[in-house]
Amino acid sequence: MTSACKRSPDRCPTHPGAILREIVLPAVPAAKAEVARALGISRQSLYDLLAERQPSSLLSSRADGTNTS
Repeated sequence: MTSACKRSPDRCPTHPGAILREIVLPAVPAAKAEVARALGISRQSLYDLLAERQPSSLLSSRADGTNTS
């Protein structure tokens, strides 16, 4: 499957925290603490993810049931 829009090779990939911060959270009528609980991460980890200080592997490790701590 080929995408019509391709990212420029000079541009860094978008961090998942930026997508959560700019697109997902504004559309969700829940507090960030509730979102963190739903994702199975701490509130501080969610804030770090949104600030792009936390790797996206935090979410993928929770999704597959492994623990990163």
